Amino acid sequence: MSNVEYLQWMEYYKLEPFHADRSELQLAQISDIIVKTAGEKDSMPVDFMLSVSEDDKDRYKAEIKHKKVIDQLKNF
Repeated sequence: MSNVEYLQWMEYYKLEPFHADRSELQLAQISDIIVKTAGEKDSMPVDFMLSVSEDDKDRYKAEIKHKKVIDQLKNF
C-alpha cells in the first residue's frame, strides 16, 4: 500500500469508522484466553493489541499490578 493510499484510508476512517478498535479488543480477549489455556499465566489482552504502543502496554500493566497490591492491602 502506498503512502498516499494509506493517508486516504486514514481520512476515510475519520469520516466512517469501521469498528476496528472493538474488533481488535475482542480478538485480543480471545487470544488471551487461548494463551492462558495453553499455560501462560502472565498474559493480558493488551499484549495482543497492535494499536497499543509498547510504552502504553507497560504503563497499563504497571497500573494493574499497583491496583492488585492496593486491593491486597485493603484485605489485610
